[in-house]
Amino acid sequence: MAEQAKESWGSRLGVILAVAGSAVGLGNFLRFPGLAAEYGGGVFLIPYFVSMVILGIPICWCEWTIGRYGGVRGFNSAPGIFRALLPVRGSQYIGVLALLIPVTIYMYYVYIEAWCLGYAWYYATGALDLGRDPARYGEFFETFVGVREDGLMTTGGIQPAVVFLLVCFAANFYLIYRGLSAGIEKFCTYAMPALVLIAFVVLARVLTLGTPVPSRPDHNVFTGLGFMWNP
Repeated sequence: MAEQAKESWGSRLGVILAVAGSAVGLGNFLRFPGLAAEYGGGVFLIPYFVSMVILGIPICWCEWTIGRYGGVRGFNSAPGIFRALLPVRGSQYIGVLALLIPVTIYMYYVYIEAWCLGYAWYYATGALDLGRDPARYGEFFETFVGVREDGLMTTGGIQPAVVFLLVCFAANFYLIYRGLSAGIEKFCTYAMPALVLIAFVVLARVLTLGTPVPSRPDHNVFTGLGFMWNP
């Protein structure tokens, strides 16, 4: 019986895009704007970039190096890699944490993905055209995720949030099932450039919004940027 070929990345660019995709995370797109506004505006960027330089980038390098170190020795999982790093009895059990933590993170990340997909769908279909009152959008979100009541799933019928959750779970499972090169790498090759393009589109749109209140022309994006950076 022929030995099954070991999975590998198809190109260096694919690896870089996949690592970049995992490093960007949902937090940078979902939580960063709110945290920046809550904790000092532009000043918040100083500890953010300091943390990225002294923590984020070195940790990425460490993960990459550890993975290559274990890979050239024939280990492709965290327990095996820790066994290669620490050739002592029981060291492989430390690597079990590297299996449990991603599973735990996935449990809520896929649900946040479902929220994002639901918002995108409702925006595309016009259901999010709720005017300029922020309270209406907050109410829409609370109703969508079921934050107002316990036992939402027992009220009968399939809730919209669950439908989007199943779609996201199926998409994630499909990409992982296809493997490194044909699944994750191929997806990141298209998704990461698209993400950058969308970010620039959103930035251009924000900079050209003007004032949301015609009677207050000083309430515009450039005044907001000045508020962020001016002492």
